[in-house]
Amino acid sequence: MPKTFPSYVVNSVIPEEPMLPSEWAKKFRTLTRKQSARPGRWHHENSPATVGIMDACAHEGVEEINLVKAAQMGGSEAIRNVIGYYAHQEPDPVLLVLPNEQFGRRIMGRRIIPLFNDTPSLRKLVSDRATDTQLSQIALLNGFVLSLGWSGSPATLAADPARIVINDEVDKFTEWVGRESDPISLGYVRTQTFEDSRLIINLSTPTTSAGLISQRFEGSPIKLYPRFACPLCGTYQRIQFPQIKWNAPDESDPDNAAAHIEHQKDVWYECENCKKHIEDGQPRHDMLQTCVWASDDQVVRKDGQIRGDWPVGKRVGMHIWSAHATWIKWWQIAAEFVRSKGDTIRMQNFRNSWLGEPFEEQIASPKRSTFSVKRDSSKHNEKVVPSWSGALIASADVQKDHFWYVVRAWGSDFRSQLVRYGTVRTFDELRAVTLDQAYQIDTIEANYGSASPSLLVIDSGDRTDEVYQFALTDPDRIIPTKGASQQQRSPISYRRISYQPAGRSAIQVMLHMVDTNFYKDRLARFIGEEENGEEKWLLNTSVDDEYCHQMASEHKVMVRSRTGPRVDWRPVSSGIANHIWDTEVLNVVGADIANVGLLPDEGTIRKARQSSPQPKADSQWRPNDSGGNWATSYKKKW
Repeated sequence: MPKTFPSYVVNSVIPEEPMLPSEWAKKFRTLTRKQSARPGRWHHENSPATVGIMDACAHEGVEEINLVKAAQMGGSEAIRNVIGYYAHQEPDPVLLVLPNEQFGRRIMGRRIIPLFNDTPSLRKLVSDRATDTQLSQIALLNGFVLSLGWSGSPATLAADPARIVINDEVDKFTEWVGRESDPISLGYVRTQTFEDSRLIINLSTPTTSAGLISQRFEGSPIKLYPRFACPLCGTYQRIQFPQIKWNAPDESDPDNAAAHIEHQKDVWYECENCKKHIEDGQPRHDMLQTCVWASDDQVVRKDGQIRGDWPVGKRVGMHIWSAHATWIKWWQIAAEFVRSKGDTIRMQNFRNSWLGEPFEEQIASPKRSTFSVKRDSSKHNEKVVPSWSGALIASADVQKDHFWYVVRAWGSDFRSQLVRYGTVRTFDELRAVTLDQAYQIDTIEANYGSASPSLLVIDSGDRTDEVYQFALTDPDRIIPTKGASQQQRSPISYRRISYQPAGRSAIQVMLHMVDTNFYKDRLARFIGEEENGEEKWLLNTSVDDEYCHQMASEHKVMVRSRTGPRVDWRPVSSGIANHIWDTEVLNVVGADIANVGLLPDEGTIRKARQSSPQPKADSQWRPNDSGGNWATSYKKKW
């Protein structure tokens, strides 16, 4: 039976037939007190984020769903709606896999059998024979069969064929089963008979990044996230934990501070667009009812319509956390976070069970206050180059419809000063604020004119063809980069790419492959370095709170996997913006490409200026050393 995704996920119209899983649940599903704390007919209003999850399971182009969820979010109940939908509409065999036999039989007895007995449309299909309704298997009169398997039993995972395999709480699965493959792979083999219509559903509250659900989610080429419309300005956005705000209690003890938040309940959500407060109660409820699902490459308009191509792939990753549930309040999330601070065990539970995110052991984390203090203590104005600098480097991070850029001045011993940062819409605008912009040199001794960036280092991970074409307009100064997928012998390696623009012959592009972890380490070290009591990595007075927020968006963590522990830089929270951080990392890459480490001391730089003819105010100054150019001779010296 042909199916389609609902209009809020792709640009199509829901046909009257066939029925989607969410429509089936709303029309047929009945919940009893044995199944839910909210007995009665199924209402999407109680769990609006699960609508898209259910309907994703009926999309003919999807072969695997990987749902990462916080605890008690209704995700498992939504998947039971999917079981009921297929049992009623398309009675093909289903295998339900749970962590162990005891847990599996309990779920069958308390959840699955009541699903069939208490839903009228399914009750008509239940056989009177006792052998057809057991804790290990349920067979309906229309031929539908639901079998129970568990992760420690290869026999239950490798018997009869199944069109649909549901692996629930996969992070609690047994890691291995003797000489057999892992439980997910064993269940996957069961679906080979239904190669063109099979469906594998994996869902779990995560544990660590080495857990099965985190690995399956990260390996999904399609990642969908719920978006919600601000009830005040109508802008659709992901609900993210950093946007939950509260006035910090004057309490040093975490438990007392959490109790204060629970008592006052003065917690709100700040819209990322209009910055207004969305309060608990009706405004929050109204916001949650607007849920649509889209990928990061798609744009949700204020009318709820999605613009952007559907990503290519058959595996879909989806994520929900406690803020998406109507029964969990802003103040409950805030209080639990405050209560968990300083306690590793509690914090792991908060990240896993409330945020629905894997937990890693934190090794280093830039603090937002570090950057706000640097800004507040700065005496340097925006768009002004310090007189001690010898190189001006620009960097850019590419987004779907805009660019983040940073211009930073570099001096001796990797001392640096932020000159300018911001966003632009087009490549021409990017060139105008970087390579073509003359920035005034700051000095009270003489008029040294202005300086322009000698390099623009730009990420080519997104909009790759466009970036290559842009780089070819000025190959000596525009440096395309890409993060290396594995560790390199050198922090930067070079790869000649043969690029063929449409309708033209192939052109060679020099791509710089970058060890991003190495340069994130360097940036973190630069941020904290001092020399003679003075900071070496400097900001200017125009830095705003968004800059400070994004610079604190990643932390260095210990990642434990089956191959052993490793350290890695990861986002502090799912969905948090880190574009400025990435752009500052690229600026450090540019400093190495330009051989900033070879710059002479500041006295020599100033002396070179004083001995040079005084340029006009609108001219460009670039220091030189016996005819060499410190900022542009990287090809000779690297």
